[in-house]
Amino acid sequence: MKLFQMAINKSNGGQSFSDNFGETVSVPPNWAVDVSFTRGKPLAMRDIDSFIKHLRKKNIKKFYIKRSFAFGDILMLVPVVNYLRELGFEPCVFVKWKYVDVMNLLGMKAYELDGIESFFETPGDYGILLDGTLELDHVRPKLQKASRVGLYFSALGIYDFPKEVRWDCDLGKFPGVETKFKKYVVFQSKGSTGAKTLPSETAIHIIKRLNEEGINVVFIGDKVGGMSQNVNMKRTDLAHFRYSAEEIFTVIGKAQCVISMDSAPLWISHFTKTPLIAILGPTSSKVRLNYHPLLPDGVENLQLNEDVGCDCCFEKAEACNWKYTCLQLDKEKFFKRIYNKIGRFIEND
Repeated sequence: MKLFQMAINKSNGGQSFSDNFGETVSVPPNWAVDVSFTRGKPLAMRDIDSFIKHLRKKNIKKFYIKRSFAFGDILMLVPVVNYLRELGFEPCVFVKWKYVDVMNLLGMKAYELDGIESFFETPGDYGILLDGTLELDHVRPKLQKASRVGLYFSALGIYDFPKEVRWDCDLGKFPGVETKFKKYVVFQSKGSTGAKTLPSETAIHIIKRLNEEGINVVFIGDKVGGMSQNVNMKRTDLAHFRYSAEEIFTVIGKAQCVISMDSAPLWISHFTKTPLIAILGPTSSKVRLNYHPLLPDGVENLQLNEDVGCDCCFEKAEACNWKYTCLQLDKEKFFKRIYNKIGRFIEND
């Protein structure tokens, strides 16, 4: 199903116009972009049914994909690139500098965005801009039925994409990490937005109760005030951002289980094959988790919106006036739900 209105720049120079958020979109020659979220379309932008089909007609194998932000969304490019290689293409990716090493460790040919201008000026290079494309699922109901892996495929013009994809990862290539515990779970309670963030008191309560049950916790992500005073520091490692993106793969790979909001640790568990308890409220497990390689046995889901009788709003949250009521649940009840699911994944230290 065609979900995006893709067009390619057929001029000899760059084309610039504004998107619906007022940001400038610059499209080099032979690069494609979804023009449905831009204000006006330059005459040089020619509609195409499929970017991949267009490359096949031109007998183009090598091309570039730009996806500069959102670590989880960048990671979701990996199985897409793996499939493109199976089709005979040679894709490269442009990402922010801090993700280049991770993507190369995952077998991608990655470049820093700082050097993208030189590629734009090279005649004949083909590429596709995917910044902002996935985020359109917040406002387009049709897109909300597809996983973001599926949305990448659709943006590229691959409409008959596989139900199973390759999350290739050789953890032996990632840096070694000496963790505080031999047996532990990784817990992350805060994602990029309020829709992916548990209240501080809930996060503290979960760690405290896990400690009381003899479970060691490595807590990653933003600091939570008062945590060090309220949890058992003999059983808790407040790692926060001590680890690099590459080291987080090792930390999660060695963990017995990951407890994560809809954020990067959830996606890293796809690569490391680490059992997962996903905490979802505004977003849907049917969409976010259907490509997890451990489904169904190695994945548990807490779909919190069901507790308050809400449909998944995809972070729009108009019904609760952006208070994300689905995340404001009773702390002890929430812990018990996690504890009832975690038992088959762990052995107490």
